[in-house]
Amino acid sequence: MRKNVEPSSAIYDPLAPVDPILLDKLMQHISRIPAETPAPAKKRVVRSDAHEGDFYGILILERPWPHSQYGWLFDNHISAYINVLIKRSMRDPTPFWTKRIAFIDPWFLSKWVDDYKQFKIKPNMMKFTANGYENLVHGKRPSNFQTNLKWYEHVDHLYGCLQTGGNHWVAFHVDLKKEKVDCYDSIIGEVTAKSEKKMLDSFKPVTLMLPEILNQNIPANLRTPSRKKFAFRRRSKMYTPQNTQTGDCGVYALKFVECLALGVSFDGINDKNIQGLRLKMAAKILDEGGNTANNN
Repeated sequence: MRKNVEPSSAIYDPLAPVDPILLDKLMQHISRIPAETPAPAKKRVVRSDAHEGDFYGILILERPWPHSQYGWLFDNHISAYINVLIKRSMRDPTPFWTKRIAFIDPWFLSKWVDDYKQFKIKPNMMKFTANGYENLVHGKRPSNFQTNLKWYEHVDHLYGCLQTGGNHWVAFHVDLKKEKVDCYDSIIGEVTAKSEKKMLDSFKPVTLMLPEILNQNIPANLRTPSRKKFAFRRRSKMYTPQNTQTGDCGVYALKFVECLALGVSFDGINDKNIQGLRLKMAAKILDEGGNTANNN
């Protein structure tokens, strides 16, 4: 367990082997998926998760892959598993270390990052009420998995996965009360001032916009309005297992989020068992939520 964390009575092992019954169910389901319409002659086949067979194929195909980027996860994979975690958080008792948590849907986070382009030009002109941001703060996003838990009133901790550099997933934890963001990166590489600034810049939509989102949506009796940016740090390799074979950053990020929510360490997340974790993730997505996540 992590420091100062009391485990839930309903906690489970996030690294346990996939249930053989669920794995068999997954394989039977995949075998019944209609084949994708072949691409026209001479047209380059584009890697996509739009077809259900490809959705699962990208998740579970063992190496060697058809090409080096085949197993990289899309937003839809991340959303599908985040939705599994949201549904688990709604259980009574919750398996997570506290009920005062929320998971951020990556589809909305993509919009958040895109909105930062406008925010950094005219920060005082951005409206975060009567729109998706207000719904997010009030636990109404994603719309198909509403918890109705309001930030500050019911939620102190936010968890999610952010895509950085256009092709790299990292996990994050936002402590709303302490006003800080921790990033967990499975491919840190060489640590330099430039690499640290690059990651800090990737999180500016969160660290800079979040105070104003809270200002406009949290009553003053719960939080004193402030424009002070949230503190940020990328946790070192000492705390974060590294994906040395590359290509699994999305799986690592999701498992980091799950372990953080459970209050357990990352011990056991490594390249040796990542294929087993991919299989288990696919089986759980099918069993607990279906394969798709709506962009809403």
